[in-house]
Amino acid sequence: MQKLKLLILVLVYSSVFFYQINQPVRDIGLPLNLSSQKSTEQFASIDHNNWQPLEYNKSIRKDTWVKIKVNSEHSTLQSSQDNKMILSFYRRSVWDAVVYMPPEYNPIKVSIFSSANTPALNKYITVPLTQAALNRDNIYIQSNLGSISGFLKVSSSVTLINYESAVSTILDMGRGIIVVGFLLGIMLFVTLKDRLYGWFSLYVLSTFFFIEVRIGSIFDSAFGEWLSLYGANISGISIGLISIVALIFFPMLSRCDIYAPKLEKSRKIILGVLLMFLVSRLLGADIYRNFLMYSNLLYLAVMIQLIASCSVAAYHKSYYALHALGGLSFLIPVSAYQALGALQLVAENNFEYVHWSVSIVLVTLFFLLSLTHKALSFKQERDQALTIALIDRLTGIKNRRAMNDDLEIVSSEIQHGVTTFYFVMLDIDHFKNVNDTYGHLNGDICLKNMASSVQEVLREGDLFYRYGGEEFLLILKCDDKKTIHTIAERIRSKVASIQINLDGSILQFTVSLGVAHAASNSNVQQAIKAADTALYHSKKTGRNKVSFADE
Repeated sequence: MQKLKLLILVLVYSSVFFYQINQPVRDIGLPLNLSSQKSTEQFASIDHNNWQPLEYNKSIRKDTWVKIKVNSEHSTLQSSQDNKMILSFYRRSVWDAVVYMPPEYNPIKVSIFSSANTPALNKYITVPLTQAALNRDNIYIQSNLGSISGFLKVSSSVTLINYESAVSTILDMGRGIIVVGFLLGIMLFVTLKDRLYGWFSLYVLSTFFFIEVRIGSIFDSAFGEWLSLYGANISGISIGLISIVALIFFPMLSRCDIYAPKLEKSRKIILGVLLMFLVSRLLGADIYRNFLMYSNLLYLAVMIQLIASCSVAAYHKSYYALHALGGLSFLIPVSAYQALGALQLVAENNFEYVHWSVSIVLVTLFFLLSLTHKALSFKQERDQALTIALIDRLTGIKNRRAMNDDLEIVSSEIQHGVTTFYFVMLDIDHFKNVNDTYGHLNGDICLKNMASSVQEVLREGDLFYRYGGEEFLLILKCDDKKTIHTIAERIRSKVASIQINLDGSILQFTVSLGVAHAASNSNVQQAIKAADTALYHSKKTGRNKVSFADE
């Protein structure tokens, strides 16, 4: 059932993803006629006979000129103060470009750090359109660094603001889920002291940074100016960080070191290459184009390596390897598409960056459920282990360790005068003779039968422990001596009536009991010692009897 649910979830997501990437980018702007040419020439030196048609969603790379013409007459369109016609770039796609707007064609520099120039727009860089541009005069863009694509729009500011608002709602929900995942991971790490949850928190944090870089929002933050030192390479750095953490977290969850040891070498090699790339860039190596491309390819290699390792681990019955594969299934489509886009084999932005956010949010949710299940399973196993540690395996009653824990509570209640207790020490008479005559296995049978018979007499809330060997301790909450005497006598007679059939011969045995009262302000250890003294008084005066310490 678990595998079936996982398969259905993956198939539904994959179907939605491939449906989305085959849909055209949502058209919220005016129809445009685009053409481009690869050139490093300045505006005055452009070869106007060398333009090639450019598809709307085709990526525009470094050292490329783009010519834009509004595809129909719009001279009747009037721009108001609150609703201007604008040329907009998705902030994430523009690292360094220059816009030449008719009729003067003065250069207007734009970059990912440019202000939006339009209130309520954060994810777009905007340039106001002139009437000449609306009348189909050419607009020129020189792309010096970046990947301008289908997010290049000519529209009204109100239309774009409404569109950004709708997308921001989705992204804000995703951010909320990611923050919850991070906080839960930290809480589980602190509570359970398991480094797996620490790496999960780091994975969530790296994905949050990755998304903020993808959509450009990070550059509006206090870190924006500092990140500008790395320029466009920050994209590769964000990909490298998420790759490194994923390469540690997923195998740790799946226990690939145990279930897929032969693939550990390839994982370490990829991890080493990633670290080398990151360190080289952090030290100032200016390798933007190759760095970004190789970062995307390495991220795809990481996904492939993880799928291989987790598949082997799942084959060898690693339960959480199935969970890791489920999470990876959300990332593989977008990472593969991104890598192909970096190689310019596909239009990089056929689907908007929100798909990255959706994929990562789904992965976060998936692992939240998985790790919560793991934490609950761990707690259950720990509780079971603790229960086993506090139970005497032979008799099934509480052992000396459990008694010590409970005595702290009993002592507190006695000291505060909440109630009074009676302590009863119980010992099997002539138990050494039973072992010597019938053997230790039959002696164990006596102990089990005796414990079972005593439990039949005890009331709810009475405490019963194996003190050691054939000695047992009862703690009875009561302030009436007659009631305690009645319970003790019932235990004595109940045990005396036990008959154990040993190959035709009947084994019977008796117990002696010593009782001590622990009133307000009494010391529990002294009460136990007094009960033990009363027990030995029973032994000395004939056995098979009950003696009170105050008699």
